Amino acid sequence: MRLIVVMAVTNTAKYSKSIVAIVAVWLFFYFCIIERADRTFLNGIAILGVIASIIGLFLALMQIHGIEKENKNIQEEIKNALSNYNSLLSVSDLGNANKIITEIQSYIESRKYHSAYLKLKELKVIIIDAKNKKELCESEADEDKMINYEIEITQFINKLRNYTDVRNGNLEMASISDELENISSFIIDLERRIIHK
Repeated sequence: MRLIVVMAVTNTAKYSKSIVAIVAVWLFFYFCIIERADRTFLNGIAILGVIASIIGLFLALMQIHGIEKENKNIQEEIKNALSNYNSLLSVSDLGNANKIITEIQSYIESRKYHSAYLKLKELKVIIIDAKNKKELCESEADEDKMINYEIEITQFINKLRNYTDVRNGNLEMASISDELENISSFIIDLERRIIHK
């Protein structure tokens, strides 16, 4: 019972301006506009109902407008949060790509070409994903470099696959390792640009 009384007092305080406005408009209509002969109890209640309905409709429209505005703000914040999240994932992916490049170079130096082949395939997936993310490739030059690196990695994969399958031919490991170092430098540069945005 106490809870109901507290809620009633809280809601009354919350809507006290609306209640005062309804009573003021009702008193104005009832005593100033309606002729003395028509001032019956039922007419007074009818006028009070019409006024309350009009003010209630107005308040409802104001609430709807406020909710729409807040909804737009929330959607904007969600977009910003997703953009920040995607940037963090992008930085994480680039860091992973550098780690994979280091592993590939280590595998090549220790002549574990099959492992290097598998890691090159993993690196290619990361490069393709990075190429398609707008947060990473802000300029056409960055996108062109990513496309070229994707092609070079595909060529490295084919060379390593052919070398491990046939075990013959001259495989220029130094050039592959050098080009992987260039890719790593580019990735580090991209990573720093994203972090310092």
